[in-house]
Amino acid sequence: MNRIYCLVMASLLSVSTSATAYSTSVEASASAANGVDSELNVDAHVDLPAVASALATYEGYAASAFASANAGVLKAYAAASVESGTSTSAAFAKSIFSDTIRLNGSSNLRFVQVLLNFRVEGGISGPGGASGFVELGGSQGKIDFAQSYYSAPAFTCGTWSGDTGACDGTAIFSLRTNTDISISGLLSVAAGADGYLGLFDPFRKRSQVDFSHTARTFISVLDPNYQLTSQSGYSYAPVPLPPALALFAVGLAAIAPKRRLASISRPV
Repeated sequence: MNRIYCLVMASLLSVSTSATAYSTSVEASASAANGVDSELNVDAHVDLPAVASALATYEGYAASAFASANAGVLKAYAAASVESGTSTSAAFAKSIFSDTIRLNGSSNLRFVQVLLNFRVEGGISGPGGASGFVELGGSQGKIDFAQSYYSAPAFTCGTWSGDTGACDGTAIFSLRTNTDISISGLLSVAAGADGYLGLFDPFRKRSQVDFSHTARTFISVLDPNYQLTSQSGYSYAPVPLPPALALFAVGLAAIAPKRRLASISRPV
């Protein structure tokens, strides 16, 4: 691994957060020509979204970063390039949210299952990586995410007590009803460019890690007798298809086999 990639992955592994209320924080940093020109910006709020960006340029070197955070919605972007020279450029962005949720219902003595979904959309070109997580109640459930240019998106689901394994970003957890439960999420990206290695491999001279298409958190309560509320007022429920669109999708599913049979039986 080159030194830029090691720096990228070290930055991703060093971030963590905890949550007890609705809050947001972001960080964006950019460094050109191995720190000759650098910028770091942070933003943090309670009951408000957070946004930060950074830009650094110096004689053929460039780096930029962007991050935003709101309850249930995280965005991050980082890019770095070396057009001339043998030094390095790097960019890093991190977004965090925390909130408090509650399952409201008739019983204080039971647990209810919820379907937690951490939906991450983004892409990577060049040396760089992304990581993140969404966590319920500190130990009640967690979904981790990681991706680099060298590896496909990977999710791990489970609890701190063990019982973790690969998943598709969706898992079922049991939460206590009528009790405040913390939820937190993090999305972190890093990009690096190396002018010296770029002399031998142009691939090393540019990197873009674009997860500004968002990482979203959704929660579905599997018992209709309970409703989920949040301190932020944000609805974590997945957005249902409009009735007309849902009916259209059902119709397509119904006629697809008929079309397939017709194409098979049609004379050539």
